[in-house]
Amino acid sequence: MVKLNNHNSSIEQSSISIIIMDENGKIEYINPKCTQLLGYTYEEMLGKHYSIFHLDQKYSIDSKELRDTILLGKDWEGEFQSKKKDGELFWGHLSISTIRNAENQIARYIVKIEDITIRKKMEEKLKSTQSQVIHQEKLAAIGQIAAGVAHEINNPLAFIKSNFDTLEKYFYRYKEVIEVYQRLKSNLRVEGQLELKNINLIIEEIEGIEKKNNISFINEDLEELFRDSNEGIDRVNEIIKGLRMFSRREQTDTFEDYDLNEGIKNTLVVARNILKYQVQVEEYLGEIPTIHAIGGEINQVLLNLLLNATYAIKEKQSEIGLVKIRTFAKDDDVYCELEDNGIGIEEKTYHQSLIPFLQQNL
Repeated sequence: MVKLNNHNSSIEQSSISIIIMDENGKIEYINPKCTQLLGYTYEEMLGKHYSIFHLDQKYSIDSKELRDTILLGKDWEGEFQSKKKDGELFWGHLSISTIRNAENQIARYIVKIEDITIRKKMEEKLKSTQSQVIHQEKLAAIGQIAAGVAHEINNPLAFIKSNFDTLEKYFYRYKEVIEVYQRLKSNLRVEGQLELKNINLIIEEIEGIEKKNNISFINEDLEELFRDSNEGIDRVNEIIKGLRMFSRREQTDTFEDYDLNEGIKNTLVVARNILKYQVQVEEYLGEIPTIHAIGGEINQVLLNLLLNATYAIKEKQSEIGLVKIRTFAKDDDVYCELEDNGIGIEEKTYHQSLIPFLQQNL
C-alpha cells in the first residue's frame, strides 16, 4: 500500500490522472483526477490489475517496446484509447516511469494519464476536413483533365470530320464523271459500235466534266486526305488507349507488374492538354524492367508531379517552361527523376515538410 505524506499532496490535487502500481501491475494508488476520469471509485480500483483499463495489447505493460524502453531506465509514453466504467471511450496520453529498489529492480510503476479526447476529436475533424478539401481539389483536377482530354480528342476528330466532308464532295464530283462513263458503256453495248464522231463528242464531254470538277487535283489530294485522316484516327486511338490504361491502373489496388515507362507515357496523354500550353516535356526513358507495384498510385503521383511542375513554372514565368523526365535502373532498383525550371521549393518548406516526409516514407 502506498501512503502519501504532506510533501506528496500535490499528487492528490494534480490535474493529471496518476496511478501507482506494484511490480506486477496491481494498482496501489490512484488520485482523485483518475477516479473522476475513469468513473471508478478508489475502492473499486485499489488492488486491481492494470488490465481494468482495457488497453490495447500494444500499450500493455507486457508489450516488448514498452518493456524494453523501461528496462533501459527510460520513460515510455504513447497514446491509447480505453473505456470508462460506463463504457464511454476516451483517448489518453500515457506516460510510464519506474521506481527501483536497492537491487535496481523495478518496484513500482508511476503512470500518468492526460485526457486528450477533445484534442483527438479535433484532429479527426481536421483530418476529415482536409480529406474533403483534397477530394474537392482532386475532383477539380479531374474535371480540368477531362476537359483537356476532350479537347485533345476533339482536335483530330474535327480534322477527320473536315476531311470526311471534303471526301463527300469529291465523291459527288466523281459520280458525275462516272455517269458519263456508264453512258458510253451503255451506248457501246446497245449499238455495238459508235461512229468516231460520236465517240469524240463523248470524250470531249468527259474531259469537260473532269476539268469542271477538277479531277486532276482530287486525284492528288485524295492520297493526302486518307493519310491525314489515318493519322487523326491513330491519335484518337492513342488517347483512348492511354486513358484506358490510366483508368484501369487507377481502379485496382492490388500489386501487379507495372511498366514505369508506359505509365509515364499514359500519364502524359492524360495531362497533355494542360501541359502543352505551359510546359515542354523532354523524355529520357531508359531500358528498365517492370516492377511489382500498384500502378494506379504511381500514375497518380506522376500526374501530381507534372501538374505541380506546371504550376511552379507558371508562377515563375509566362513563356513555356521545361520538364525533364528520366528513368533508369541501378542494381535492383528502378528510378524516375523529374526536373523542372519552375520556382522550386523554399528551403524552409524543404526542411520542415519534404525531408521529414521522405524520412518517414522511404
